Amino acid sequence: FVLKSYFYLSECFEQMGDEDNAFTYYQSIISFPDNPYTENALLKAARITYKKEQYDEAKAYYQRLADIANERGMQVEALDGTMRSAYLTEDYQTTIAYAQLLIKSGMADENQITHANYLVAKSYQETGNKRMAIETFKVVEELSANQYGAEAMYVLALNEFNNNKLDVSENMVYELKDRYAAYTYWVAKGFILLADIYAERGNAFQAEQTLQSIIDNYSGDELKEIAREKLSQLKSKSEE
Repeated sequence: FVLKSYFYLSECFEQMGDEDNAFTYYQSIISFPDNPYTENALLKAARITYKKEQYDEAKAYYQRLADIANERGMQVEALDGTMRSAYLTEDYQTTIAYAQLLIKSGMADENQITHANYLVAKSYQETGNKRMAIETFKVVEELSANQYGAEAMYVLALNEFNNNKLDVSENMVYELKDRYAAYTYWVAKGFILLADIYAERGNAFQAEQTLQSIIDNYSGDELKEIAREKLSQLKSKSEE
């Protein structure tokens, strides 16, 4: 009767809003071999630890849940939770593995699929797999009309610049401005890249004007400082 008692205690504490005591009894249930209460206890424990930013613990709970969950919604949340927790602990291989499981599951919605592809792209980026990162960012850009798509478009434009395809990169910056105007951070980064394109072509005046426009009109300190540094470098170079 102990296991059933743990279940009712966890339920009572949850109904009372006492998350800490509820979590104690979820852990007690989880310590038993798999039983009728295990899935629910794992799900609740994973949610609590994730909310508390204890991502290593959350990942462990979500992974175990992913192995045993039978209910469709619980399976999706387990895969999604493992993926997110793994990314936040910089466990990029696990992020990629569970993101791909989520994408292939046939159970994820469009937003989850987009986010999964985004985390795969970021994970490849973090691990230095440039080719796979670019390929996956292309997928993200096709799927997303939000900030993920804006970031993906910027990354793709930067990649073209690094490959010395300046015209292609420039066109992508303008497309970024037109399609993702609401995401001013990425639009501003795109115009810093545009300044680099002008500078690479030897058009210092246009590069300086572009950077000045960011300094004058963009509100974020981080990109303003980058624009100031680049503008200072350009002016110093023109004075040599």
